[in-house]
Amino acid sequence: MSTKIAVIGAGASGMTAAIAAATRGANVTIYEQRGQLGHKILGTGSGKCNLGNMQMGWENFYTTEPEHMRVILEKFTLADTMDFFADLGVLIREKNGHLYPYAEQSKVVLDAFKLKLSEMGINVICNNAVTALARQSETAFNICGAKYDKVIVASGSVAGKNNGPAKSGLRIAKASGHRIVPQVPGLCRLYSNDEFLPALAGIRCRAKATLMVDGAWAGESVGEIQFNQGILSGIVIFQLSRMAAYALADEKDVSVRVDFFPDITDDEYARICERRIGLVENSRKTVAEFLVGMTSKRVAQTLINKSGFANNDWAADLSDAELTALLMTYRGWEFKISKTDSKENAQVVAGGVALSELDENLQSLKVPGLYFCGEVVDVDACCGGYNLQWAWSSGHVAGQEAAKT
Repeated sequence: MSTKIAVIGAGASGMTAAIAAATRGANVTIYEQRGQLGHKILGTGSGKCNLGNMQMGWENFYTTEPEHMRVILEKFTLADTMDFFADLGVLIREKNGHLYPYAEQSKVVLDAFKLKLSEMGINVICNNAVTALARQSETAFNICGAKYDKVIVASGSVAGKNNGPAKSGLRIAKASGHRIVPQVPGLCRLYSNDEFLPALAGIRCRAKATLMVDGAWAGESVGEIQFNQGILSGIVIFQLSRMAAYALADEKDVSVRVDFFPDITDDEYARICERRIGLVENSRKTVAEFLVGMTSKRVAQTLINKSGFANNDWAADLSDAELTALLMTYRGWEFKISKTDSKENAQVVAGGVALSELDENLQSLKVPGLYFCGEVVDVDACCGGYNLQWAWSSGHVAGQEAAKT
């Protein structure tokens, strides 16, 4: 007699878990609180669905139990992910290490999942919220009047709007006695009250952002940064946001130091500064003209104002030390951070069900037969397909193991 499994949540990890379990002969039913499957899949990768990344370093993932997390990712690797989607019929293309469906449309991925669920006879019940589990016996659960041998909670995280399903999954975890690692927003914007930030609104450029916590280095990222009214955004900010969020939650001082020339070494930049300053003595350049060719005009003007000078001040009237300090502002423009986006406006949420309370197959150590996978677990990652890799890996491991009698 096949194992009866209920999967709570029809997102990336939930559908993967259902397919993995059904492939091994289990009788699977998915309960989805929303009216549609794969709600978040449609929005991933800016609608292109970044399935994974060829650079699968551990430094791209975050959790309080890294060794436990690695076990899961090693059981279902990037190569397994590519085979999995090949079996679903999804063609994959690589762009700068990022893996996308060849059509670069997330709907293609969701359509393939739906077709596979149908082909395997997996029962899908939408508009049905499972907010609690009833234990019918020591070896069975009762959900909506139906008996199941195993339950997989894949309800997602509380990131984004309409996150009711995720809250239900956390309620189930808490009611089962599981510890929840404190949750904060991740992959989100950072807010600053810096008086010069509004002058940069609308500018986007390549830069290095360094996160400073209580004056000490806490992390850095290189890529595009975007400046808006009172907001720092862009991929480099997103990569640092979960660390900033935890630091702010601990009431620590948080700032982001921006380097507008991330691809120029300190020695190269020193030579650039020396040469530029050396041309000032016999010229009639204003301070604004002194900076022409460095960055955009608006960035330069804002930097001049920040440094306490006026655009029409004569560069020759400034000392070499003052000109050097002006130029060095480009390498360390610091913005004090006041807050992050809310969880509802974040792409992911850090924290969740503690991995230390799950075994190496994501089965609860407190409630036999109960599994957790995907975003509901205390694992999150950088931008670039890593969060979906955790969804595929954790979902497959949980589904495969739960299918065992």
